[in-house]
Amino acid sequence: MYARQSQAREEVETLYEEDEDEHGDTLCGACGENYASDEFWICCDICEKWFHGKCV
Repeated sequence: MYARQSQAREEVETLYEEDEDEHGDTLCGACGENYASDEFWICCDICEKWFHGKCV
């Protein structure tokens, strides 16, 4: 049972790291702050820039 929990935790951590790597250089088009996975983001269909939900 412990091995399954450990494996599941490692998979979640790997997904989190991949998400951070993929978006690590993404800046908010409004405020210029870096991407953070714990915040809501919106991509503009026209300019394809990313924005914090709180900035739009």
